[in-house]
Amino acid sequence: MAWDYSTKAPRKTARSLLIALGCAALSFCVQQVLAEDYFNPALLDIDTPGQGKTDLSLYEKGPGIAPGSYQVDVYVNNNKVANRKIAFGLQQSTSGPATLQPCLSVETLKSLGIQSDKFSVTKDDGCVDLSGLPAASATFRPGQQQLLLSIPQAAITPVPHGYVAPEEMDNGINAFLLNYSYSAGDSRSRGEDGGHQRNEYLNLRPGLNLGAWRLRNYSTWSQTRDDSTTQRDFSSVYSYAQRNILSLGSVVTLGQSSTPSDVFDSLSFTGAQLASDDDMLPDSLKGFAPRIRGVAHSNAQVVVRQNGYVIYQNYVAPGAFEINDLYPTGGSGDLNVTVKETDGSEQHFVVPYASVPVLQREGRFKYSLTGGRYRSYDHSVEKTPFLQGSGIYGLPYDITAYGGIQTSQYYDALALGTGKNIGDWGAFSVDITAAKSQMQGQKTSRGRAWRVRYSKDFVTTGTHFTVAGYRYNSAGFDTMADVLDSHTRNDDWSPADRRRNRQEATVDQSLGDTMGSLTLSLVKENYWHSDQSMTSLSVGYNGSWHGISYGINYGLSKNVQDEDEDNQRESEQTFGFNVSVPLDRWLSNTWVNYTLNNSKHDTSQSIGLNGTALADNNLSWGGAAGSQPRLRLQHQPEQRLQSHLRRNDGGLFSG
Repeated sequence: MAWDYSTKAPRKTARSLLIALGCAALSFCVQQVLAEDYFNPALLDIDTPGQGKTDLSLYEKGPGIAPGSYQVDVYVNNNKVANRKIAFGLQQSTSGPATLQPCLSVETLKSLGIQSDKFSVTKDDGCVDLSGLPAASATFRPGQQQLLLSIPQAAITPVPHGYVAPEEMDNGINAFLLNYSYSAGDSRSRGEDGGHQRNEYLNLRPGLNLGAWRLRNYSTWSQTRDDSTTQRDFSSVYSYAQRNILSLGSVVTLGQSSTPSDVFDSLSFTGAQLASDDDMLPDSLKGFAPRIRGVAHSNAQVVVRQNGYVIYQNYVAPGAFEINDLYPTGGSGDLNVTVKETDGSEQHFVVPYASVPVLQREGRFKYSLTGGRYRSYDHSVEKTPFLQGSGIYGLPYDITAYGGIQTSQYYDALALGTGKNIGDWGAFSVDITAAKSQMQGQKTSRGRAWRVRYSKDFVTTGTHFTVAGYRYNSAGFDTMADVLDSHTRNDDWSPADRRRNRQEATVDQSLGDTMGSLTLSLVKENYWHSDQSMTSLSVGYNGSWHGISYGINYGLSKNVQDEDEDNQRESEQTFGFNVSVPLDRWLSNTWVNYTLNNSKHDTSQSIGLNGTALADNNLSWGGAAGSQPRLRLQHQPEQRLQSHLRRNDGGLFSG
């Protein structure tokens, strides 16, 4: 049999072609079906008179979600700033399908940290048109419940790190709180005339939070007992009620407190005060606390007074010491430090406590208004009514203008000043105060005081000028505190010498992570119509090696008193060395210390053991033994001692 190949081949080819065309047509039909989603609206129709056909075009060609209000996380330039309910509306697009866009009012944009005045177009419905700002856009992610806003940085309100919006602040809970500290010391002297003395000191800071009000008190109690007498003293540094006014960024204080020290020297008062509250600012914008450094020749008691009140008291081991945990008293003023040695001798020195130059950010206004009666630690001083107001405002170009007034029955003063940030050269402020005053039993006097302050950090060299200042007073100038203190019932009161000029500086120099640091402090004063002057200088070096800390200190103290007083010139140089070795290998939280101190009066050395215990190391303990010549204690009448402290006499200090 023979096959006819000429007729079979065309039939097979035609069959294959038909199959290929069929598959292509089927693929085309499938693609057409998948191109669009189709929902049968008849499934949602309700047989109700007047009911129209359901429109599902929003889900077929639109954003896939209906317009309305949604709870979303709001992101501005990829930073989450809020979670709130936002209204979304349908917006048609000429280049694509319709999208949901947020309706953001001017107030909403401000609350999100966006400067709404940068947008020039607001629609009739009150929604801001983001197209008014170039490159601004809004994207809604319904699946993640997120609204992404892309805003140019020029339209973003600068927010400091840690900023908390006023509307997110509350009054907290009602609570009672109590902070306290207790210290005690016991000393015994050998020999025929030796004695026994015990000192105790208690610091109490109770408080009560009730609604928007805060009640606070700061009280101290001390007791000194020896072989024959017992002396006790209890005093209240302040008691006040306080509440915040969030809309003003201010705080109202009723009771006993202190005025700010930005423009004038701080004054203690009993009355009322309305002032800007820095606690409402982020932590990065708050000020600093003073530090006290010095040298003790034995297990000494350190007492710190500010404005006449004892604000700190504790015991330190022999050698160099540093106090950096002072509780703020709400004001400023020099810290008068007394170091009481175990043999009865005392050191007196002054730590300058002044704020850095008065600079504020552009547009910030800081103010205070105070009215009340002057409150002195001396109860014989008249409680004179007074008023004080001050204001500080940040101007463009890093310039700050400030000023204030003080007025009372015996005193009137006006202060004006300015400060400037000079970039790499640091910052400074200069001001002048003109005053008219009348001290008790004296004629009215007038005078002026100039003050210049400077602050700078040299990052490359690790040098830090905490405060460098100079103050010049004319012969007729007095501060309000000096004048009001003169109106007293004390019959033997005599006016203190008027300060002529004062220079002060504190410099810290870092020598690297392994070489330690150097500290230099200086205070110098002299007075009008008097030979009295005071100079206090200290230089210290501190370092560590494998957990062993050591320090070397040198101090120079010069005091010149009036010619009609004894001890017209007092000058003393001191040298100290200390080393502390941890004993963690045998006893945790325990150290052994050695100190050597030398002055023109004596040379002493001691070795001791100290440590901490209990939870959070709340208990400190220590003991020491050493050799030290016994010094003769020279008695000073109390009136002269008060004058001695007021004139900032004596020694070694480091701020």
